[in-house]
Amino acid sequence: MSDGNIHSEKTGNPRVSLTLAETDYLHLVEFRKFLKCTNPISPKKVKRRGEIVIQYYLRFSSKRIAKRLFAIGIVPRKSLVARIIGLENNRHFWRGVFEGDGYFKNKDGNDGDKMILTGSNDLCVQFEEYIKRNVPDAKVTIKKIREYSKLYIYSDTARAVAKLLYSDCKIALSRRLVKARRMFGWWG
Repeated sequence: MSDGNIHSEKTGNPRVSLTLAETDYLHLVEFRKFLKCTNPISPKKVKRRGEIVIQYYLRFSSKRIAKRLFAIGIVPRKSLVARIIGLENNRHFWRGVFEGDGYFKNKDGNDGDKMILTGSNDLCVQFEEYIKRNVPDAKVTIKKIREYSKLYIYSDTARAVAKLLYSDCKIALSRRLVKARRMFGWWG
């Protein structure tokens, strides 16, 4: 939903791709193993905030996977219209969305703990609803910024959401897992 995309080639075959930061390369390797895919993981240079950064991507064609992605709301050009279907209560899905388009800010003496997610307004509202179903008295703020929205979670709610998404999880980006554990106080 966040770091992937889907489109149809000129031949009509759907093309699925997942692009991750250089630091998350091994996560992409695991994804390729999971798919039993032999396609290469390729680097690409992207300009971000005036700097050139390296990202890696995996692309493959699969009508079966594309059909499933369409069914759950992952469609071409989803950035502004993303709305999930059928996974609204799935913490693993929400962890993946957060890992792709969100970030943690751990307490540092100047700011308290917080989590921020950028996405379509519908997706941010769906995440807010998920949080409120699972975290009693949750306080969440959504701000519309141009065509996107930002969802802000602070303090106790942020710590509770970090625990909800990351406690006992089997798959996560290691750098996010470290920050989540720091946030909810579990170092195990």
